[in-house]
Amino acid sequence: MSETTIESGDAAVKGVLDKIRQLASRVFGRQPSRQARPDAPTGPEAWQKTSAYIQRSFRPGVEKIVGEMTDPANKGTFEGSPARFVDVMTGLLKNLYLTTLAIGAGGMDRVTREEIRRADRMVAEQRRYLIRWQTQLERTPRERWSAGQIITRAMMYAESAKALLSWQATSVNVGVSFELPFQPADRTDCYNNCKCHWEVKVIDAEKGDYDCYWRMAPAEHCEICINRAKACNPLQIRGGTYTLDMRGLIRK
Repeated sequence: MSETTIESGDAAVKGVLDKIRQLASRVFGRQPSRQARPDAPTGPEAWQKTSAYIQRSFRPGVEKIVGEMTDPANKGTFEGSPARFVDVMTGLLKNLYLTTLAIGAGGMDRVTREEIRRADRMVAEQRRYLIRWQTQLERTPRERWSAGQIITRAMMYAESAKALLSWQATSVNVGVSFELPFQPADRTDCYNNCKCHWEVKVIDAEKGDYDCYWRMAPAEHCEICINRAKACNPLQIRGGTYTLDMRGLIRK
């Protein structure tokens, strides 16, 4: 399993990362290969639990690091630096992704190597965005930093867990090898407020035939999600392949 490289002399950051690595190491080397998990929680059910975790653990972590970074007493110290903010956010996201996968699989011991590798790639991708944000913060006078605005923006990073969970529910848990064209909260205009999910019906697993429906829960939906519901009703996958006009289905 690859690991996102983080250079930091901060003991608190290292403590968070060590805890995450210990969690992953408990299952590394004995993860099952991809196989259907029909008894795993449904996408919406798993997302409810993940959302609760985000509010219970991820958000307090964000509020703590933002509070420390914006505290005038920490001006000129590592505790008040955007670099430490990026380190801690990276650790929070790693923990969020592993927790999300465990919820969606029905237990950490059922998470596959493939899923952990995907989480690693997502952490690396999100860290690149965080580093760009770090540069913006460093170029902005501290007195113009707004803790509330930084927290709001940081919480948007949690939406990526929804796409990870949906991929897991519609691909790994079902036991299929194809990738669906998009996921809830993935390139939509409703972002983390997306209430949609995929419903995958197996037609003939041996042949790679599936009918995939984009389902919208009762709520106000963005135009992209409405277009997806029309275009994927169902999205027919035959022989593991499909054809779909993506115009109007992803955010530009």
